[in-house]
Amino acid sequence: MPRHAIGTNNAPNINRSAARAVCDALSRRMDGSSAPRRILELGCGEGYTASLIAELLAASATPHEIVCADIDPSFFKAGDIPHISFVWADLNADFHPGLFDAVVATEVIEHLENPLHFLRHALSCVVPGGILCVSSPNVANAYSALKIFLTGIPSMFERNPKPFGHITPVSPFLMEMFLGIISRETGRKFRCVVSYNRNVLLTPFSWGGKRFHATLPGGNRMFGEIALYLVIAS
Repeated sequence: MPRHAIGTNNAPNINRSAARAVCDALSRRMDGSSAPRRILELGCGEGYTASLIAELLAASATPHEIVCADIDPSFFKAGDIPHISFVWADLNADFHPGLFDAVVATEVIEHLENPLHFLRHALSCVVPGGILCVSSPNVANAYSALKIFLTGIPSMFERNPKPFGHITPVSPFLMEMFLGIISRETGRKFRCVVSYNRNVLLTPFSWGGKRFHATLPGGNRMFGEIALYLVIAS
């Protein structure tokens, strides 16, 4: 069975965005509740995103319990952080480590063999009213569309991927379609909010001996490099 994604701090901006999105959504959903916020990080790798979430929740004195799941515990480094634990899970197979207020998977789904299977099981871990936060390369941006037109290959994917590399492009359209399929199967309703992180087109130039980058407007599907999906489950 191929090993799935190893989540590290290789994409710190999207990790921070996901951590903030999860904490903000939990704050709105559980405002005034003294119950610990139960959070699951799938494909945790080192546990970097979990550590960011723990830091944000601790800063606001919010009680919490974070469970990190991955197939290889040797990468995990967040075990000494209070209220963070590790469980083994193969995200290419069936998994259900429990029920959680929030489930997060940053830069994981594009490494997996079956994204619909993964989303089914991830959402089965989300309590009614809870959230699922997933990030993935935005293969629907302008640069990716041009690359597909010229080569047939989406941005951030290769014809012969490296071991444990990107193998499954997931677009906003596919995410919407997958959630619709799972909704019909389960009777649950899902509302998905999509945001985009970073710009795909950077043009370096020099002025006065200093190097700058001119960026096109980001934060939208056409120019965002990474898509962040925040799914609210009924």
